[in-house]
Amino acid sequence: MQPVTLCAGDSYSTEIQLFSPPAAGKYPLLAFSTGAFSHPDRYRKLLVPLAKAGYVVAAPVHQDYEGNTFEPKPSRSDVWQTRNLDILRCLHAGEPITAALARCGISLGQFKAGVVGHSYGGLIAQLASGARATEPAGGQPDRRVSGLGAMVALSPPGPMPGSIDAAGWSSIELPSFTQTGTTDILPGFVDDWKSHMAAYEATPPGNRTVWVGEGIDHYFNGIYGRERDFDVRSSKLFQAALDSVIAFLDHYLKGAEYPPMTPELSGATLTRDAS
Repeated sequence: MQPVTLCAGDSYSTEIQLFSPPAAGKYPLLAFSTGAFSHPDRYRKLLVPLAKAGYVVAAPVHQDYEGNTFEPKPSRSDVWQTRNLDILRCLHAGEPITAALARCGISLGQFKAGVVGHSYGGLIAQLASGARATEPAGGQPDRRVSGLGAMVALSPPGPMPGSIDAAGWSSIELPSFTQTGTTDILPGFVDDWKSHMAAYEATPPGNRTVWVGEGIDHYFNGIYGRERDFDVRSSKLFQAALDSVIAFLDHYLKGAEYPPMTPELSGATLTRDAS
């Protein structure tokens, strides 16, 4: 993992954590957006295996990270704007990123890129994929990023009155992977885990995949985001979800055939449109 700083004129700079494959070569790029107030370090159990599977992962430290000491603190509108710009700049993979990778003998090749996000970051990934939301500053700008091949949203927000609903997700054009679980709630914000399914259900059929884990919560039972001790069952389900995400990305970004569907692991359900 390498830290890279990207500057945007005089407005602000962003630290990018790079997770790269262990061997030199050409690999697809994934941009990753964390959950609210979080940091890429808290997602190492997700991002390191993605890198080992043959992906360069660029994960910005967003302005709302609770360890930042900005004075004054960025507004809700500032966070929204900079989160979207962070992901856009990662996906453009400018000289600081390519130079850091080159020192390891790694380049991005001619692959399409992917975008991945958890929670708030899942919504940012959806916006890069073509979703439209009414933003805190007003308006519904098109934040679609060209050149993408796939999107993964882990526990993305459900409908938010005045911000996004089914109509907003209906404009997603990329192949999408959605992950949630039956205890995936945030009391007072997400009171029914099924609301995480709203974006999946509103996305036009064709290239959708959804993975649901029985008894899996918003932070995959402590494996990422808000880390804590987790049990063996959670670890097995996480590995199953991760394997499904990697198979999805390999299919749409590397052109690999999907592996044969295996019998469902007890406690997990994978649903995939024909493609």
